[in-house]
Amino acid sequence: MPKLDEPEKIERNPIPVGRHVLTLTSVKDHEGPNTYQPQVLNDETGEMEYPIRREWIWQFESETVDKKTGRKFEYAVWTPRYFNPTSETNKLTLLARMLAPDATGDELVGMIETDHFIGKRWRVRIVHTVSEKGKTYARHLYFIPLAGNSVDEIPA
Repeated sequence: MPKLDEPEKIERNPIPVGRHVLTLTSVKDHEGPNTYQPQVLNDETGEMEYPIRREWIWQFESETVDKKTGRKFEYAVWTPRYFNPTSETNKLTLLARMLAPDATGDELVGMIETDHFIGKRWRVRIVHTVSEKGKTYARHLYFIPLAGNSVDEIPA
């Protein structure tokens, strides 16, 4: 199995709890070992390895500026790369439904495939959650589209 490049280490400005206006700045590809799954045998090397997880990282920037650093707060959502319009658990599907609540499944596919959401803005409620391993992380309760995020702008 090829070695994956280490992701660039970027000093992040984590988002605090509360209401924010967020703008989607980018959606990046990410591939890395899936440590949530059991290791599998690599037929080429004969070694046990974690399977590769392929995801998108949806990167948002808050309009709120951190008074200590002078930088805007950041928030990221990790999703799989596949969309399932009938799923009630797929993270990409759930996020897309929040980003464009009036869109149909086919319209959401068009939006995702064309980077339609880049530069759009939402009102978002951020809370902190503690993982099973005891790590605190930010998550969203909702995304409410702001003016200019119209379903009428959906690409054909």
